[in-house]
Amino acid sequence: MDIQGVIKTTLKPQPLLVGLGMASSIYLVIFLFVGLGAGKTLHKMEEKLASDSVAIERPIQAIFAHPGATDDANSAPHGQGRPITPPITKGPSLTPAPLAGLYLQEPEGLLPKISPSGMTPFDGYKKPGPQTQKPLVAIIITDFGLSQTASNQILRNLPSEVSLILSPYADHLDDLQKTARAAGHELWLGLPLVDEENANHDFGPQALSQGAGLKQNQDRYLWALSRTTGYVGVASMIGNDFNNANTAIKNIFTDIFDRGLGYLEINPSAGKAIENIAKSKRAPYAKNIQFLENTSLKALETIAEGRGYVIGVVHPNPNTIKSLKSWLDTLEAKGFALAPVSAIAAQNRH
Repeated sequence: MDIQGVIKTTLKPQPLLVGLGMASSIYLVIFLFVGLGAGKTLHKMEEKLASDSVAIERPIQAIFAHPGATDDANSAPHGQGRPITPPITKGPSLTPAPLAGLYLQEPEGLLPKISPSGMTPFDGYKKPGPQTQKPLVAIIITDFGLSQTASNQILRNLPSEVSLILSPYADHLDDLQKTARAAGHELWLGLPLVDEENANHDFGPQALSQGAGLKQNQDRYLWALSRTTGYVGVASMIGNDFNNANTAIKNIFTDIFDRGLGYLEINPSAGKAIENIAKSKRAPYAKNIQFLENTSLKALETIAEGRGYVIGVVHPNPNTIKSLKSWLDTLEAKGFALAPVSAIAAQNRH
Protein backbone atom coordinates (compact mmCIF):
# COMPACT_ATOMS: atom_id res chain seq x y z
CA MET A 1 0.00 0.00 0.00
CA ASP A 2 1.55 3.32 -1.05
CA ILE A 3 1.06 6.16 1.40
CA GLN A 4 3.19 8.55 -0.68
CA GLY A 5 0.13 10.71 -1.17
CA VAL A 6 -0.57 10.75 2.54
CA ILE A 7 2.92 11.70 3.65
CA LYS A 8 3.47 15.07 2.02
CA THR A 9 6.70 16.35 3.44
CA THR A 10 10.10 15.04 4.46
CA LEU A 11 9.84 12.83 7.53
CA LYS A 12 11.52 14.37 10.53
CA PRO A 13 11.41 11.95 13.50
CA GLN A 14 11.53 13.79 16.78
CA PRO A 15 13.92 13.37 19.70
CA LEU A 16 13.75 10.19 21.70
CA LEU A 17 14.60 9.70 25.35
CA VAL A 18 18.22 8.93 26.22
CA GLY A 19 17.08 6.43 28.82
CA LEU A 20 14.13 4.89 30.56
CA GLY A 21 13.34 4.25 34.16
CA MET A 22 10.23 3.85 36.14
CA ALA A 23 7.05 5.72 35.63
CA SER A 24 4.16 6.63 37.88
CA SER A 25 0.74 8.29 37.58
CA ILE A 26 -1.65 6.53 35.21
CA TYR A 27 1.03 4.31 33.71
CA LEU A 28 4.42 3.19 34.96
CA VAL A 29 7.37 2.08 32.84
CA ILE A 30 10.07 0.15 34.64
CA PHE A 31 13.25 -1.66 33.77
CA LEU A 32 14.01 -4.62 36.04
CA PHE A 33 17.61 -5.74 36.04
CA VAL A 34 18.35 -8.35 38.70
CA GLY A 35 20.57 -11.29 39.40
CA LEU A 36 18.48 -12.66 42.24
CA GLY A 37 18.29 -16.33 43.06
CA ALA A 38 14.97 -18.14 43.12
CA GLY A 39 15.31 -18.88 46.83
CA LYS A 40 15.13 -15.20 47.91
CA THR A 41 12.00 -13.96 49.62
CA LEU A 42 9.65 -11.61 47.80
CA HIS A 43 10.62 -8.80 50.17
CA LYS A 44 14.30 -9.19 49.35
CA MET A 45 13.44 -9.55 45.67
CA GLU A 46 11.57 -6.23 45.72
CA GLU A 47 14.48 -4.53 47.47
CA LYS A 48 16.93 -5.94 44.92
CA LEU A 49 14.78 -4.98 41.94
CA ALA A 50 14.42 -1.47 43.32
CA SER A 51 18.10 -0.98 44.10
CA ASP A 52 19.22 -2.35 40.74
CA SER A 53 16.75 -0.34 38.67
CA VAL A 54 18.24 2.30 36.39
CA ALA A 55 16.35 5.39 35.35
CA ILE A 56 17.78 8.12 33.15
CA GLU A 57 21.13 6.50 32.49
CA ARG A 58 19.71 3.48 30.64
CA PRO A 59 20.60 3.81 26.93
CA ILE A 60 17.70 4.00 24.56
CA GLN A 61 18.90 1.11 22.43
CA ALA A 62 17.97 -1.13 25.36
CA ILE A 63 14.37 -0.64 24.26
CA PHE A 64 14.64 -0.79 20.49
CA ALA A 65 17.76 -2.86 20.03
CA HIS A 66 18.85 -4.85 17.00
CA PRO A 67 21.06 -7.94 16.74
CA GLY A 68 24.28 -5.92 16.60
CA ALA A 69 23.37 -4.11 19.81
CA THR A 70 22.68 -7.16 21.98
CA ASP A 71 25.27 -9.18 23.82
CA ASP A 72 23.30 -12.40 23.91
CA ALA A 73 25.20 -15.23 22.28
CA ASN A 74 22.06 -16.77 20.90
CA SER A 75 20.78 -13.69 19.10
CA ALA A 76 21.39 -13.40 15.38
CA PRO A 77 20.84 -11.07 12.42
CA HIS A 78 17.76 -11.53 10.32
CA GLY A 79 17.92 -14.71 8.29
CA GLN A 80 20.79 -16.27 10.25
CA GLY A 81 19.31 -17.40 13.57
CA ARG A 82 17.34 -20.35 14.81
CA PRO A 83 13.64 -20.39 15.66
CA ILE A 84 12.84 -20.42 19.36
CA THR A 85 11.89 -23.67 21.03
CA PRO A 86 8.12 -24.18 21.29
CA PRO A 87 6.99 -23.40 24.86
CA ILE A 88 5.22 -25.60 27.33
CA THR A 89 1.46 -25.20 26.98
CA LYS A 90 0.33 -22.90 29.78
CA GLY A 91 -2.97 -21.32 28.83
CA PRO A 92 -5.54 -20.77 26.09
CA SER A 93 -3.90 -20.15 22.72
CA LEU A 94 -4.78 -17.09 20.68
CA THR A 95 -6.22 -17.60 17.21
CA PRO A 96 -3.43 -18.21 14.68
CA ALA A 97 -2.51 -15.17 12.58
CA PRO A 98 -3.05 -13.82 10.03
CA LEU A 99 -6.83 -13.67 10.21
CA ALA A 100 -8.77 -13.39 6.96
CA GLY A 101 -9.73 -9.82 6.14
CA LEU A 102 -7.16 -8.22 8.45
CA TYR A 103 -4.35 -7.88 5.93
CA LEU A 104 -3.54 -6.74 2.42
CA GLN A 105 -1.01 -8.48 0.21
CA GLU A 106 1.27 -5.68 -0.93
CA PRO A 107 4.75 -5.62 -2.53
CA GLU A 108 6.22 -5.10 0.94
CA GLY A 109 4.39 -8.16 2.29
CA LEU A 110 1.25 -8.54 4.40
CA LEU A 111 0.15 -5.18 5.79
CA PRO A 112 -2.53 -4.76 8.49
CA LYS A 113 -5.92 -3.31 7.64
CA ILE A 114 -9.48 -3.10 8.93
CA SER A 115 -11.66 -5.89 7.56
CA PRO A 116 -14.73 -5.20 5.39
CA SER A 117 -16.90 -6.12 8.38
CA GLY A 118 -15.20 -3.48 10.53
CA MET A 119 -12.98 -5.82 12.56
CA THR A 120 -9.67 -4.18 13.40
CA PRO A 121 -6.31 -5.94 13.88
CA PHE A 122 -6.38 -4.62 17.45
CA ASP A 123 -9.65 -6.39 18.20
CA GLY A 124 -8.83 -9.45 16.13
CA TYR A 125 -5.44 -10.12 17.69
CA LYS A 126 -5.77 -8.83 21.26
CA LYS A 127 -5.84 -11.16 24.24
CA PRO A 128 -9.14 -11.01 26.10
CA GLY A 129 -8.75 -8.99 29.28
CA PRO A 130 -9.98 -10.02 32.72
CA GLN A 131 -13.58 -9.22 33.59
CA THR A 132 -12.96 -7.79 37.02
CA GLN A 133 -13.10 -4.69 39.16
CA LYS A 134 -9.66 -5.45 40.59
CA PRO A 135 -6.75 -3.08 39.80
CA LEU A 136 -5.00 -4.17 36.60
CA VAL A 137 -1.27 -4.83 36.30
CA ALA A 138 0.00 -5.03 32.71
CA ILE A 139 3.57 -6.13 32.01
CA ILE A 140 5.10 -5.86 28.53
CA ILE A 141 8.58 -7.04 27.54
CA THR A 142 10.61 -5.26 24.86
CA ASP A 143 12.79 -6.67 22.08
CA PHE A 144 11.13 -10.06 22.12
CA GLY A 145 12.90 -12.39 19.71
CA LEU A 146 16.38 -10.87 19.66
CA SER A 147 17.66 -13.23 22.33
CA GLN A 148 16.78 -16.88 21.85
CA THR A 149 17.66 -17.59 25.48
CA ALA A 150 15.49 -14.83 26.90
CA SER A 151 12.63 -15.55 24.50
CA ASN A 152 12.53 -19.20 25.51
CA GLN A 153 12.61 -18.25 29.19
CA ILE A 154 9.77 -15.77 28.72
CA LEU A 155 7.55 -18.25 26.92
CA ARG A 156 8.25 -21.11 29.29
CA ASN A 157 8.08 -19.25 32.59
CA LEU A 158 5.98 -16.09 32.45
CA PRO A 159 2.17 -16.03 32.55
CA SER A 160 0.43 -15.71 29.21
CA GLU A 161 -1.05 -12.38 30.34
CA VAL A 162 2.40 -10.81 29.92
CA SER A 163 2.47 -8.88 26.62
CA LEU A 164 5.46 -8.83 24.27
CA ILE A 165 6.96 -6.19 21.96
CA LEU A 166 8.33 -7.90 18.86
CA SER A 167 11.59 -6.51 17.57
CA PRO A 168 11.31 -5.97 13.80
CA TYR A 169 14.95 -7.09 13.61
CA ALA A 170 14.29 -10.49 15.17
CA ASP A 171 14.92 -13.57 13.09
CA HIS A 172 12.07 -15.94 12.17
CA LEU A 173 9.41 -13.37 13.11
CA ASP A 174 6.53 -15.42 11.75
CA ASP A 175 7.66 -18.40 13.81
CA LEU A 176 8.03 -16.13 16.83
CA GLN A 177 4.55 -14.67 16.60
CA LYS A 178 2.96 -18.06 15.99
CA THR A 179 4.77 -19.60 18.95
CA ALA A 180 4.01 -16.66 21.24
CA ARG A 181 0.34 -16.51 20.28
CA ALA A 182 0.05 -20.28 20.68
CA ALA A 183 1.29 -19.73 24.25
CA GLY A 184 -1.40 -17.06 24.74
CA HIS A 185 0.76 -13.93 24.64
CA GLU A 186 -0.45 -10.66 23.12
CA LEU A 187 1.99 -9.02 20.69
CA TRP A 188 2.91 -5.43 19.88
CA LEU A 189 5.40 -4.35 17.20
CA GLY A 190 8.40 -2.15 18.03
CA LEU A 191 8.96 0.77 15.64
CA PRO A 192 12.51 2.19 15.96
CA LEU A 193 12.89 5.95 15.54
CA VAL A 194 16.04 8.06 15.74
CA ASP A 195 16.92 11.73 15.36
CA GLU A 196 19.88 14.11 15.75
CA GLU A 197 19.81 14.04 19.55
CA ASN A 198 20.33 10.28 19.50
CA ALA A 199 22.53 10.03 16.44
CA ASN A 200 25.23 8.22 18.43
CA HIS A 201 22.84 5.40 19.36
CA ASP A 202 22.46 2.50 16.98
CA PHE A 203 18.79 1.75 16.29
CA GLY A 204 19.56 -0.53 13.38
CA PRO A 205 19.50 -0.10 9.60
CA GLN A 206 15.71 0.19 9.31
CA ALA A 207 15.08 2.92 11.88
CA LEU A 208 13.10 5.94 10.75
CA SER A 209 15.58 8.78 10.59
CA GLN A 210 15.76 12.49 9.88
CA GLY A 211 18.74 11.81 7.66
CA ALA A 212 16.71 9.55 5.40
CA GLY A 213 14.46 10.84 2.64
CA LEU A 214 10.69 10.64 2.49
CA LYS A 215 10.52 7.47 0.41
CA GLN A 216 13.23 5.74 2.43
CA ASN A 217 11.38 6.42 5.68
CA GLN A 218 8.10 5.34 4.12
CA ASP A 219 9.75 2.13 2.96
CA ARG A 220 11.20 1.51 6.44
CA TYR A 221 7.84 2.08 8.10
CA LEU A 222 6.10 -0.36 5.77
CA TRP A 223 9.01 -2.80 6.11
CA ALA A 224 8.45 -2.90 9.86
CA LEU A 225 4.69 -3.40 9.53
CA SER A 226 5.19 -6.18 6.98
CA ARG A 227 7.68 -8.19 9.04
CA THR A 228 4.91 -10.38 10.43
CA THR A 229 1.25 -10.36 11.45
CA GLY A 230 -0.70 -10.99 14.63
CA TYR A 231 0.26 -7.81 16.52
CA VAL A 232 -2.37 -5.54 18.07
CA GLY A 233 -0.47 -2.28 17.67
CA VAL A 234 2.81 -0.39 17.50
CA ALA A 235 5.03 0.56 20.44
CA SER A 236 7.52 3.41 20.10
CA MET A 237 8.93 6.59 21.62
CA ILE A 238 8.28 10.10 20.31
CA GLY A 239 10.23 13.20 21.30
CA ASN A 240 8.82 15.75 23.71
CA ASP A 241 8.47 18.40 20.99
CA PHE A 242 6.18 16.29 18.84
CA ASN A 243 3.60 19.08 18.85
CA ASN A 244 5.98 20.96 16.54
CA ALA A 245 6.38 18.01 14.19
CA ASN A 246 5.63 18.41 10.52
CA THR A 247 2.60 16.87 8.86
CA ALA A 248 4.56 13.90 7.57
CA ILE A 249 5.30 12.23 10.87
CA LYS A 250 1.82 12.93 12.21
CA ASN A 251 0.39 11.26 9.12
CA ILE A 252 2.37 8.12 9.90
CA PHE A 253 0.45 7.82 13.16
CA THR A 254 -2.77 8.62 11.39
CA ASP A 255 -1.94 5.73 9.08
CA ILE A 256 -1.27 3.44 12.06
CA PHE A 257 -4.71 4.17 13.50
CA ASP A 258 -6.38 4.00 10.07
CA ARG A 259 -5.09 0.43 9.82
CA GLY A 260 -6.94 -0.44 13.01
CA LEU A 261 -3.84 -0.73 15.18
CA GLY A 262 -3.29 0.54 18.71
CA TYR A 263 -0.34 2.59 19.92
CA LEU A 264 1.76 2.34 23.07
CA GLU A 265 3.70 5.56 23.79
CA ILE A 266 6.69 4.86 26.05
CA ASN A 267 7.97 8.44 26.33
CA PRO A 268 6.33 10.15 29.33
CA SER A 269 7.33 13.58 28.00
CA ALA A 270 5.52 13.20 24.70
CA GLY A 271 2.80 15.75 24.11
CA LYS A 272 -0.84 15.03 23.42
CA ALA A 273 -0.67 15.20 19.62
CA ILE A 274 -0.76 11.42 19.06
CA GLU A 275 -3.20 10.93 21.90
CA ASN A 276 -5.50 13.51 20.31
CA ILE A 277 -5.28 11.71 16.96
CA ALA A 278 -6.16 8.45 18.72
CA LYS A 279 -9.10 10.00 20.55
CA SER A 280 -10.43 11.61 17.37
CA LYS A 281 -10.42 8.17 15.76
CA ARG A 282 -11.51 6.32 18.92
CA ALA A 283 -8.34 4.29 18.56
CA PRO A 284 -6.57 2.27 21.28
CA TYR A 285 -3.81 4.29 22.94
CA ALA A 286 -1.71 3.98 26.08
CA LYS A 287 0.99 6.28 27.43
CA ASN A 288 3.46 6.32 30.26
CA ILE A 289 3.37 9.58 32.23
CA GLN A 290 6.41 10.00 34.52
CA PHE A 291 9.71 8.28 35.34
CA LEU A 292 10.82 7.48 38.87
CA GLU A 293 14.13 6.23 40.21
CA ASN A 294 14.37 3.29 42.57
CA THR A 295 10.67 2.50 42.59
CA SER A 296 9.85 -0.75 44.33
CA LEU A 297 7.39 -3.35 43.23
CA LYS A 298 5.30 -2.29 46.21
CA ALA A 299 5.13 1.18 44.64
CA LEU A 300 3.79 -0.39 41.45
CA GLU A 301 1.06 -2.04 43.47
CA THR A 302 0.24 1.24 45.19
CA ILE A 303 -0.11 3.04 41.87
CA ALA A 304 -2.36 0.29 40.52
CA GLU A 305 -4.53 0.54 43.64
CA GLY A 306 -4.82 4.31 43.31
CA ARG A 307 -5.29 4.58 39.54
CA GLY A 308 -6.92 1.27 38.76
CA TYR A 309 -4.10 0.06 36.53
CA VAL A 310 -0.36 0.22 35.90
CA ILE A 311 1.91 -0.74 33.00
CA GLY A 312 5.45 -2.06 33.46
CA VAL A 313 7.84 -2.24 30.51
CA VAL A 314 10.69 -4.69 31.06
CA HIS A 315 13.88 -5.22 29.06
CA PRO A 316 14.46 -8.97 28.57
CA ASN A 317 17.30 -10.01 30.83
CA PRO A 318 17.41 -13.77 31.48
CA ASN A 319 18.32 -13.10 35.13
CA THR A 320 15.13 -11.07 35.52
CA ILE A 321 12.59 -13.64 34.39
CA LYS A 322 12.50 -15.86 37.49
CA SER A 323 12.35 -12.92 39.87
CA LEU A 324 9.65 -11.25 37.79
CA LYS A 325 7.62 -14.45 37.77
CA SER A 326 7.92 -14.72 41.57
CA TRP A 327 6.37 -11.28 41.95
CA LEU A 328 3.67 -11.86 39.33
CA ASP A 329 2.65 -15.04 41.12
CA THR A 330 1.79 -12.99 44.23
CA LEU A 331 -0.54 -10.49 42.53
CA GLU A 332 -3.77 -12.47 42.63
CA ALA A 333 -3.52 -13.09 46.37
CA LYS A 334 -2.92 -9.35 46.85
CA GLY A 335 -6.11 -8.46 45.00
CA PHE A 336 -4.68 -7.50 41.60
CA ALA A 337 -5.47 -8.88 38.14
CA LEU A 338 -2.71 -9.45 35.61
CA ALA A 339 -3.87 -8.14 32.23
CA PRO A 340 -2.62 -7.67 28.65
CA VAL A 341 -1.71 -4.10 27.68
CA SER A 342 -4.66 -3.97 25.27
CA ALA A 343 -7.05 -4.09 28.23
CA ILE A 344 -5.71 -0.67 29.27
CA ALA A 345 -5.18 0.79 25.78
CA ALA A 346 -8.78 -0.04 24.84
CA GLN A 347 -10.05 2.38 27.48
CA ASN A 348 -8.97 5.28 25.25
CA ARG A 349 -11.73 4.37 22.80
CA HIS A 350 -14.56 5.15 25.23
